[in-house]
Amino acid sequence: MTRNQPAHFSPGLMHGDYHLANVMFRNDGPELVAMVDWELATIGDPLIDMGSIMATWPGSDGRSISDVHISPWDGFPTADELMEHYASHSTRDTSNLHWYGVLGCYKLGIILEGTYARACAGAADNATGDRLHTSCIKLFQRAARLIA
Repeated sequence: MTRNQPAHFSPGLMHGDYHLANVMFRNDGPELVAMVDWELATIGDPLIDMGSIMATWPGSDGRSISDVHISPWDGFPTADELMEHYASHSTRDTSNLHWYGVLGCYKLGIILEGTYARACAGAADNATGDRLHTSCIKLFQRAARLIA
């Protein structure tokens, strides 16, 4: 995994849990008006947040790696369009953006597998564990596509 790992980064403010459920949009247009849920914020590489977006951004049908469905999805960019927009408006080196996406997939997948392991041990709800395990498999499949 280090072959494509960025050699350097410019420190900045990281949200730490950046995904679609933690942003608010205007009700009369597509502008972002707020990012919420900042308790994991820190100084680090903000592209790690972009990797989280790559891991969780829904497909063209609005479906994500989980059973969550955004409706209507009309007007949202694809993940590739979102990354292109970010790269064209950022001063950061985005040449290894897929590395961040793979990292985002693995980070979230490991968290989800922790709950699955607790469910298998009888310490968490089995249905929740199974659902999160399914999402983890989808994340790892997404990571494999980003690597290819």
